[in-house]
Amino acid sequence: MTLVLLLIRILLAGTFGVAGVGKLFDREGSRTAVRAFGAPPFAVPAIALLLPIAELACAVALLTAPLAIWGAWGSLALLVLFVVVIVASLARGVRPNCHCFGQIQSSPIGWGTVVRNVVLGLFASLVIFQGPGLTILGGVARVANSGWALLALAMLAVALGILAGWAIVHLLRMNGRLLLRLEAAEARLGIKVNPDAPGLSIGVLPPAFRLQFEDRSLTGEMLRTSRTPALVLFVAQNCGACDALLPELAEWQTTYADRLSFPVVARGEIDAVQSKFKDVAIRDVFPTPDREIEEMFRVTGTPAAVLIRDGLIASHVVLGADGIREVVEKVALPKPLSQGDRLPAALLSDLEGRRLDLRTVAGRRSVLVFWSGSCGFCQAMIPDLKAWEASQPKDAPVVFIASGSIEANRAAGLSSRLLLDPRFAVSRSLGAEATPSAMVIDEGGRLASQIVVGAPNVWEMIRGLDADVVAKRLA
Repeated sequence: MTLVLLLIRILLAGTFGVAGVGKLFDREGSRTAVRAFGAPPFAVPAIALLLPIAELACAVALLTAPLAIWGAWGSLALLVLFVVVIVASLARGVRPNCHCFGQIQSSPIGWGTVVRNVVLGLFASLVIFQGPGLTILGGVARVANSGWALLALAMLAVALGILAGWAIVHLLRMNGRLLLRLEAAEARLGIKVNPDAPGLSIGVLPPAFRLQFEDRSLTGEMLRTSRTPALVLFVAQNCGACDALLPELAEWQTTYADRLSFPVVARGEIDAVQSKFKDVAIRDVFPTPDREIEEMFRVTGTPAAVLIRDGLIASHVVLGADGIREVVEKVALPKPLSQGDRLPAALLSDLEGRRLDLRTVAGRRSVLVFWSGSCGFCQAMIPDLKAWEASQPKDAPVVFIASGSIEANRAAGLSSRLLLDPRFAVSRSLGAEATPSAMVIDEGGRLASQIVVGAPNVWEMIRGLDADVVAKRLA
């Protein structure tokens, strides 16, 4: 058993040693991987530096019998951290490159990555609870005493280890020369790469590529020459977060067709991709069997998106549904409107989760009230609002545009129509900057008043609308 423990320590030390060296020789890749796993931007450089140092420290400690227990504890702590972060990413539907061994070996995470780390964690636990076993010299002596065959096997293992180490060093040197040449080429072409930002640098041309599916094609040249901004989306066959985003994507392609295009690069088998999109009215889907296009755009997970505007890269890689929604809102919504302008097309959800176009409030004179479920001034209005609603028909011409969560707004208990604007983006495009505030929309869907702010002014606008309605009925 003592010899087995020694072999486990050597295995763990080799694993962490190679991982640490690989990350130190590929600092840019390490920063990209740390960022893709959701680390705060300010902490990315420190984590990318300290992680390989910690791995190398564990490797050295594991090879030294007096420090082996501490090395095993450190290894176990790192492995538990890796498992938690990987499982959290998989649960969100994000599969960034593991980058576990730097550029020596880097591939998207999966449940196989979790299993590997769990097995290594069990090995580390065995060292902790059974002790370090033999020293390295003691292990060699034990093998020598057991016969020439075992000694020869041990010598062969050592020789293979030396050969593998030489190959790794040679590979890293080649990689270093390649990176130097790449940096020189980027400098000659005037390409500036920000290592702390995911994706290609803003302001460079989209990469040259070509995707063909049935009678449609998507190329880098098409993105460079298009007059309409394009949000290139990257999804994958087995990505749950991608599937959840598809209904919204279909709505965006219809609602914002005149302002933004949404080509979709879908990684997976062609039949599986066709089946996924068959029941969803999404256009411009281009299946691809591998990650080649993702790597060209430096995309590390899905769902992801890159904005192309005026023929140039206009955003870094945006990962996750929330980030993609934010980009769509910023690009598709107009700059703040003025009195007399028409309501823009904008998709909002009600408290039941139904998606509605803001323009559906047109057709009659109405008051838009800009609201927040967490605003104290708004909360103070609730009793009077409920009393007012009780005196109105069910379709009273007041619509709340509310930021905050569904739960906070549902707790208010208002019966008037309420549309959710979680990031206040649509409200800002209409000129609202505070809550509560309000404005009048005429029958043609135009902004018919200036924004008023504060509960007294909001009430005056609502009561004025009531007076207009009564006057029209009497007339």
